[in-house]
Amino acid sequence: MSEVDQLNRMRALRAQHLEAEICFFTWWKKAVDTIGYKYFGDGTKQGFDSAVNKNDLRPDRSQIEATLEYRTEKEVAFITAVYCFYNDTAGREISIEAGMKSFGDVTSIDHDRREILAGLLTSYNGW
Repeated sequence: MSEVDQLNRMRALRAQHLEAEICFFTWWKKAVDTIGYKYFGDGTKQGFDSAVNKNDLRPDRSQIEATLEYRTEKEVAFITAVYCFYNDTAGREISIEAGMKSFGDVTSIDHDRREILAGLLTSYNGW
């Protein structure tokens, strides 16, 4: 492979990576909006609106955990599944603490939330 071909391949891979990051962030913002922006980033509407990447909207574990007992099982399944994209180990811990039996609990959530999870899953490129 020539040097030019290698450079073109690297550019193509970088473009694919950036496209996946943008796609993931779009789905991440939908998830954050669905759960509530106060549990992500700086917890403000302004912070949500001005976020430019997923790192601007990192989940706040303590804020999330503080509200799980007041959420429905379906909401908890969605929230903990979303959290797993940020940190799968901590997401699993939160799931167990909240009484979730398995990842299969997400099958009970509504279509819109399943669509968000599918979008996150198909565009996930690592945190």
